[in-house]
Amino acid sequence: MFYVYGRRVCVFLLFTVTAIFFSQDVLIAKDIVINRTGIIRITKPDGIVLRVENDQALPEIPSGSKVEVITGSIGIEPAEGFIQVVVGDSVAMVKVGDILTASMDLETNMADFEALAGQIRIITGNTTTIVNSGQKVKISLDKRTAIVEVRSIKGTIGTITAGVKALVPQDATGRISVDAKTRKVRVEAINGYVQVMAIDGEVIMLAKAESMDTEASAVGEIQTFAEEAIAPFVPVEEPAEPERPEASPHRP
Repeated sequence: MFYVYGRRVCVFLLFTVTAIFFSQDVLIAKDIVINRTGIIRITKPDGIVLRVENDQALPEIPSGSKVEVITGSIGIEPAEGFIQVVVGDSVAMVKVGDILTASMDLETNMADFEALAGQIRIITGNTTTIVNSGQKVKISLDKRTAIVEVRSIKGTIGTITAGVKALVPQDATGRISVDAKTRKVRVEAINGYVQVMAIDGEVIMLAKAESMDTEASAVGEIQTFAEEAIAPFVPVEEPAEPERPEASPHRP
């Protein structure tokens, strides 16, 4: 009887420990993801990649993981460390104390980011966009031209491109690019006013449809995207037919 009782206790303890283990995973996931719709892809620091459908439970998401929004939207609040949130061609670094919601705007094909707490840095091509609590922005990258478009939905959005700073006020849109050969940063005001601070500290205000070129920082790598956007066409050669000798019985 004692053996049976002890066995039952062991089974109960095993069940309890297992339940606690899995509940911790769920809690970790819930602590990080505060809301979610659609499909996401999770890449853990150890390289394991998981695709999570809308109706599937979230796995453990450790610090340093990359969470890519495939469809729908996501809300992220890391319990520790940081999480990379990828939407389109933009990567947001979300750390402890930050709360971010992110999605892809299918009408504009722009990544949509809103900071509910903290200060979040979003990297798109050669441009870093800084979004503070209460601010919202839409961002896109044209890989053919390497132009980053920044559209402010809430607040004045700050950007840094190869050392050149720009401020995009609410309801305004700026387009920013940098030439890897000339190391010139080009800023254009598409809608509203855009303020530019050059490397030497000069501040220029651009009105709608105005643009300017200014020197980029002398240090730092500048990415190029044209080769990635247009893959070269490599023709596939058909194998030559083997020649047959004249005396071959197979020759007509």
